Amino acid sequence: MKKYLLVCVTFILSIFSTPVAGKIYESLIGRKITGSFLSIRHPEYFEGFFMSLVFFSTLFIIIFGSDKKYKSLGLFMFIIVLFQIGQWESIIIDIGMAVIAWLLAQIVLLVRKKTS
Repeated sequence: MKKYLLVCVTFILSIFSTPVAGKIYESLIGRKITGSFLSIRHPEYFEGFFMSLVFFSTLFIIIFGSDKKYKSLGLFMFIIVLFQIGQWESIIIDIGMAVIAWLLAQIVLLVRKKTS
C-alpha cells in the first residue's frame, strides 16, 4: 500500500510542478520543438513533466527505497530515456535533475540518520 501511495504522490507532484519545470526548460533550451512524436502546443510542458517526474521519482526512490533502489532507479531512467530518444538536451537535463534529486535525498538521509 505504501508503494502505491508513493507512486500516486510522485505523479501528483509531477503534474503540479510541470509548469515550473517547463519554464525552467524553456529558459535553458528555448521554445524549440525537439524530436517529440507528439504535436503539442507547449512542448516545454511535455519536457517539464519528464523533468519533474525524474526529480520526484529519484528523490522518493532514494529516500524510501529498499535494498534494490538503484536497480529500480536505473530501470526507471532507462524507460524515461526511451521516451526521449533523439532529444539529447532533454536527456542531459533529466540526468542533471536526477543528480540534484540524488544529492538532496542524500542530505535528507543524512539528517534523518543523525536525528534518530
